[in-house]
Amino acid sequence: MYDFGMVFEDLTTVVERLEVPPTCEAIAELLAMLSRLEAKLAAAVDEVNHSGEWEIEGATSMTSWLRWAGTMTGGAAKAMVTVAERVAQLPVTAAAWESGELSSGQVRVIPPRSRAGASSCSPNTKATSCPRSSR
Repeated sequence: MYDFGMVFEDLTTVVERLEVPPTCEAIAELLAMLSRLEAKLAAAVDEVNHSGEWEIEGATSMTSWLRWAGTMTGGAAKAMVTVAERVAQLPVTAAAWESGELSSGQVRVIPPRSRAGASSCSPNTKATSCPRSSR
């Protein structure tokens, strides 16, 4: 079985010891890592949202649970749930975000799917295979 506690402890230790050099290159690299971590977080948020685990914690919604547990503003919590739900419906986009091909900023501006069956588009997708609104 996967030991999440150990992984999170290791990650916490790395973050605590991390010294970010004040350079554009270092900041850009760290932002790319942060985006990839946000992609993984979004996938987990969507799973928990649909499992209803937040109800066990006494929350009225995933958004309210994030506000409490993540000490987030209502707007930030709602945005996180919205992006998580949207990306869960777009597996190509989710994979591109997790691999670092797309940044969190790029993913956040993806409009809601306007029609059933609309494809997910990434920067490497041919323009002709994307709906006009995604180009």
